[in-house]
This record gives sequence, C-alpha cells and structure tokens, in this order.
Amino acid sequence: MSLYAQRRRSLTVDEELKTYLRQMEERNVALIAGVGERIAGVGERIAGVEERIAGVEERIASVEKRNTALIAGVEERTAALIAAEVGSLHTDIQNVEKRLSTRFDSIDSRMKLQAGLIQAGARAMARFSEFAENSEERWVELAARVETVEREIADGKHRNGNGKN
Repeated sequence: MSLYAQRRRSLTVDEELKTYLRQMEERNVALIAGVGERIAGVGERIAGVEERIAGVEERIASVEKRNTALIAGVEERTAALIAAEVGSLHTDIQNVEKRLSTRFDSIDSRMKLQAGLIQAGARAMARFSEFAENSEERWVELAARVETVEREIADGKHRNGNGKN
C-alpha cells in the first residue's frame, strides 16, 4: 500500500476514533448529568425521609404524653378502686367479727350452762356414792341388829318356851 493510502487510512481511523471518543464523551456527559439528577433526587428523597422521621418523632412524643396522662389516670382510678375494696373488706371483716363474737358468746353461755349441769350432776353422784357407801354400812348394821334381835328372840323362846322372860 502506498504511503498516501496508508496516511489516508490512518487519518480515517483517527477521525473514526475521534468521532467514537466524542460520542463516548457525550454519553459520559449525559450519564454524569443523569447521575447528578439521580443524586439530586436521592437528596430530595433523603430530605423527605428526614421530614417524615421528624413527623414520626413528634407523633411518638405526642403519644408518649397521652400515654403518660392515661397511665396517671389509670393509676388514680386503680388506687381509688383498691381503697374502696379495702374499705368494703374492712366493713365485711368487722361484720364477720361481730357475728363470730355473738356466736362465741352464745357457745360460751351454753358451755357454762352445760358445765354447771355437769358439775351439779357430779356433786349429786358424789352424794349418791357417799349415801350408797353409808347405806351399805347401815344395811350391814341393820342386818346385824336384826340378827341379834332374832337370836335374842330365839334364845328367849328356847329358855322358857313361851317367849316370855
């Protein structure tokens, strides 16, 4: 190939290369511009997310305040209910204590009565036992006297035969 043809050919390749490089540069500029727009869009989105986060934080703070107020109200109502129940239980306990006291007094009275009856019965049994012991001795004495009298009578009848002395 001739020098001219080679030169011409190298000029064509150079121009093709320049054209290709220009096209690549234009595409890169377009891509960079797109990336810049996307970065700007991402920045806007981040700003929007930050605004939403701030809004959520405000809502959370508001909910916390409401919950704190609600919890305080629940605590007060619970304390009042507990106080009312304790008062009611105290009254119930006092009523039960009165009923039990009355019942114990009644039981005590019956036990005292029964104790008196048992004691009186024990005294009567002691007197009866003493009487029975004395009675036995008296019966023995009486039997001995009767026996003596019978012997005397029997001796007297045998002595004179008619029963006279």
